[in-house]
Amino acid sequence: MIYEQINQKTHILYSHLDRFRFEIEIILHCGGSFFEKEQNRGQKHLLEHCIASRTKSLNFQDLKDFQFAQNISLNAYTGPVTMGLTATGHRDDLEKVLTILWEMITKPTFEQSILEREKEIVLREISERRGDPAYELHYFVQNQVFTPDSIEVHEVLGDSDKVTLTTLEDFSNLHSQSLKDSHIIIQIAGNGIDIAKIKEICKV
Repeated sequence: MIYEQINQKTHILYSHLDRFRFEIEIILHCGGSFFEKEQNRGQKHLLEHCIASRTKSLNFQDLKDFQFAQNISLNAYTGPVTMGLTATGHRDDLEKVLTILWEMITKPTFEQSILEREKEIVLREISERRGDPAYELHYFVQNQVFTPDSIEVHEVLGDSDKVTLTTLEDFSNLHSQSLKDSHIIIQIAGNGIDIAKIKEICKV
């Protein structure tokens, strides 16, 4: 594993592997939901859903079609501390996919129709998890062990009411805050990694 610092807040870890498949992960190291204000509880989880749904040039369906045609798996996640994007695919598509992920993480395109659709998905996730006995038991135990301000009792899912009220302006503010407060960590493993091209793509 090789480490290089691209600029003051952007870091890359990469590993040359003799295989046709690549793996990429881009992380906002302070992009997680623990850093939300009370009025935004759950909105970073929703933000993550929408960031990974389109780019400036690829709408929702175009992005899905591209992934299917090239056998690319693209995903996103929100944790208490971090927010990230991941992708796997054939090595020939590495730079193209990295360009897409970099745009998503640094200059996402937000769209009202995607916001409304992803709201429904996130609200369903909240409802399903809140009705899960194992989930409820986990946080019941955590609340007996840790103080209310501990990250260990923090629920990424957030508040249904706050999620319902989310606007595109909220997204812009939350993303700007995450980008401002975070270092960006890029992890790449695979064959044919051209670090000079990677650095050219990953400029803030």
